[in-house]
Amino acid sequence: MIKPDAIEKGLVGIIEKKFLDAGLVIIFRTMVRFEEEMIFFLWPEIYGLEYIRKNMDFLVGHDLPIWILKGDNAIAVADIVKRALRREYSNSPIKTLVHCPDSTEEFKRNIVIFFNKNR
Repeated sequence: MIKPDAIEKGLVGIIEKKFLDAGLVIIFRTMVRFEEEMIFFLWPEIYGLEYIRKNMDFLVGHDLPIWILKGDNAIAVADIVKRALRREYSNSPIKTLVHCPDSTEEFKRNIVIFFNKNR
């Protein structure tokens, strides 16, 4: 998921290039309207922390690009790219440009969150 701060900074093309240069392929793209309840489902461990939850509200109401990436060790490679992007283009613990799942289980949960209205 490309977050609003990346869109506002004009980084979507750079982000795409970094993933492609790392050997990943975007096999599916769509736009999803981010809803407040998605914060709870994506990050249940932080939802209860009021400061964090309020700051995550910058996501709500935006149509955000969602990409499904494929490639050898896609989750691990995407994580490396995500960390590099954040080091280079973000200095915020909240506005971190992209969201990528950290595991196969999280990937499966993200698919349900973004594409299943019956969460």
